Parts: sequence; C-alpha cells; structure tokens
Amino acid sequence: MRKQSADAILLFEMAQFYRIPTDDRPLILILSRDDLLMAAAELLAARGHSVLVALSAAMPSPVTTVPVVILFVETQKTPPMTSDANVIDSTVLQKATCAIRHHLGSHGQKTGYLAAAVGQVLADLGHDKAMRTRILGAIAEVRTDDAGVRRVWLMGGDNSG
Repeated sequence: MRKQSADAILLFEMAQFYRIPTDDRPLILILSRDDLLMAAAELLAARGHSVLVALSAAMPSPVTTVPVVILFVETQKTPPMTSDANVIDSTVLQKATCAIRHHLGSHGQKTGYLAAAVGQVLADLGHDKAMRTRILGAIAEVRTDDAGVRRVWLMGGDNSG
C-alpha cells in the first residue's frame, strides 16, 4: 500500500455515483476528514446525491457544505501518563491492588500471592506483559520464598508482607 492509496480507491468508488441518476442514488456516508474526500462528497451532493460525513465527537468538524453527523463512540479510556514512563497512575495501582486482593483473597498477608496468579489477575484487567511488569514493580515486592516459588507481597493495607 502506498500513502493515500485508500483515499484514491474511495475516490474511484465515489466517481461511479457521479453519473448515476439521483432517483437511483444510495446514501453515501464518508468517515473521513480528508480534503479530497470532502471535495468529492460536496461534488456528489451538488449533483443531488444524499451524502453525509460522520466523525467522532473528538474530531474537529471539517468546513464543508455536506451535513456532518457526530458519532459519540464510547471508548475505554487509558489513564493519563505522567512524564516519567516508569510512574504509573495511582488509580491503575489502586484498581490492580483491589483486584488482586479480591480475586486471590487475603491469604497473601503471610505467604504472599503466587506471581503467576497475580499476573493472571492483571492480564484479566487488560494489562499487557509490559504494563503488568510495571504495575508489579510499583505496587509489590517480588521475592522467592524458601521453596523457590516466586511470590508477590502487596505493600500497604493490612499486609505485613
């Protein structure tokens, strides 16, 4: 694929509608702010076709004569990152700690939680491996117990670790 090749394909597809009589017209919905696509949409609208431009509420509306529909799409918000890539948002840490304690119980006070089980809880929350490592580094102490098993002790709360 070359830069703007998708736009070129869309323009060719839209060109088919230029000669179609307006009584056989489909509704043309454009999900882009691209200037060339806006110009093509305006041209088709001027010929009598039904054309709409749909955009996310977060995107600024283009200057156009074609009606613009704003789509309110609910997205999963990622916590704001700080300037230090190793510092994790406190809400992420709090949610992770609560989820670990909730899913794995309170047995971790003396014996710690199995590192693999903690990793699974964090994975279930949607964190990738890099983020799980960062979270563990920020909220927990990881040690190997006497039997050689990696365990996680949560700091704070009523854990004496």
